[in-house]
Amino acid sequence: MSLLRSRSLASVAFLAAALVPSLASAQIFKETWENGGARWTNNPPLVSDASATKTFQRETVNAGGGRVATVQPIAVQPSTKYCLASWIRGTANAGTSPFIGIQTNAGEHWLLGGTVFTDGYGGQVTPVVSDGAWHWYAREFTTTAGETSLQIKDEKYQGSAAATADFDDIELYLGACPAGPRNVPGENTFCAGTKPLVDLAANACLGCAGDNGQAGQAGTCAAATPFCAADGSCGKCAADADCAGHATGKFCSVASGACSNYCEKDAQCGAGTYCDLSGVAGGACLPQAANGAPIPGNVCTPAAATSGCLSGVCDLASKTCGSKAGGPCTTDAQCSEGVCDAATKVCKLPVVDAGVPDAGNDAGSVDAGPVDSGVKDASTDATAATDAGKDSGSSTDAGNTDAGATADAGSPTDGDDAGGGCSCDAASAGGTGGTGLLVALTAMIGARLRRKRA
Repeated sequence: MSLLRSRSLASVAFLAAALVPSLASAQIFKETWENGGARWTNNPPLVSDASATKTFQRETVNAGGGRVATVQPIAVQPSTKYCLASWIRGTANAGTSPFIGIQTNAGEHWLLGGTVFTDGYGGQVTPVVSDGAWHWYAREFTTTAGETSLQIKDEKYQGSAAATADFDDIELYLGACPAGPRNVPGENTFCAGTKPLVDLAANACLGCAGDNGQAGQAGTCAAATPFCAADGSCGKCAADADCAGHATGKFCSVASGACSNYCEKDAQCGAGTYCDLSGVAGGACLPQAANGAPIPGNVCTPAAATSGCLSGVCDLASKTCGSKAGGPCTTDAQCSEGVCDAATKVCKLPVVDAGVPDAGNDAGSVDAGPVDSGVKDASTDATAATDAGKDSGSSTDAGNTDAGATADAGSPTDGDDAGGGCSCDAASAGGTGGTGLLVALTAMIGARLRRKRA
C-alpha cells in the first residue's frame, strides 16, 4: 500500500461508483463469518453486537498492504467484468479508513476505501464513509489480460487507537454488480436490529416505518417479521396491546405475529359481542344473539351458547338462544319462556287460575290468564279490591263483604237480603190472594153452566 492516499473527503461521492442497476451474474464467493475465519489469513477477529444479525469481522490494528486475505486464491477469467461488494462500518470522528480490495496474480487493487487514491485499473477507489453506521458498497472491475486469480483482502488503514473497521457479507460476483444487497432467508442478512431495512438511495440500513402490508407506506417490514416496533426493529407482535395505533389493525395474531382487524377469540371482542370465525378472510366481532333468536352457527353446544348467546344458554331442539320451559337455568335472564325456578333450576311458566274458587287471596303472582269464571267465591274476598269480574250467581261484591245494596241478578234467593228493606219472603208476594182468585174463577164457571141448563 505504497500509493499516495489523500485525506480529503469533501469531494468524495457517497454512493459506490458502479451502483447503476444491472443484472448481476453468478456469485462466486461470499463470506458471512458464521463458520469462523478459517478461510482467511492472520486469524481475523470476529465479534457480534446488536447492529447485525450475527457475526462480523472487526479490525482494530492499523495496517498497510492488507492485514487479512483469503487463503486460497479464487480463479478468475482475464479481461472479464467482476464485482466486489461488502458491508462496511467505520468508527465516526476517529480518522478511520477501512479498505477492501483484491490481490491478483499480477498486482494489487484497492477498490473500496476510506480515502481517495487510484485503484490500479486506471480509476479511483470508491470512497467509504466512516460515520459509525453500516453501509453497503459494491464496485465493478475488469481483470487485465494477464489476471487469472485473485485474493480478497481488507484492513483498517489508519485511525485512532479506539477506532474500528468492521466488514461483513463480503461477496464476489462474476459480471455486473447487483443493484442492492441481497436479503436471502437463511443467510446473514446484514440490515437488522433497530435498522433492518435497506435504503438503496442512502446506501444504508434504516429503521422500519410500518408493518408488513401497510398500504401506501414505504419502509415496511418483511412478511417473516411483519411487526414494526417503536424502536424501528421488525419482529412479531405478542399481544393485542402491541398493535395499539397500528394502521394494519388492533388485533395481534400470535401465529403470524402480525397486527390485523381480524379477531381470533371472543376475548378480543367487547361485551355483548363474540368472534365469528366463519368468514373467509378472518374473524369478525358480531353482536351476541338474544333469547329466542337462532344460535350463531346453528349448533347448540355449551361452548357455542357461551360464545354466541347473550344469555349463555341455548335450546337444543329449536337451536335458539335461551332455555325454553323445562330447560336448565340459573337466572330469569336465561329463560326464553317463563321464569327460573330457584329450587329446581329450570325455566317454568306461571300457573294460570283455572276458575276454581279462591280460598282467599291468590298465593302467588296475579293471574296470568282469564278472570274468575263465575263460580261463587267460597268466602268473601279478603282484600279491598273487587274481583275483575262479577260472580254471576251472588250479590255483587262491593268490597270486603256483600253490602246488600243491589239485588241478585234475577235468581231467587234462599232468604232475606241483608239490607233489602222487605220483611216478607219474595215467594209469598201474592199471599192468600192467589187462592181466592182460584175459588172465584171456579164459581164463575159453575154459574155459567147452571144458566145453560136452565
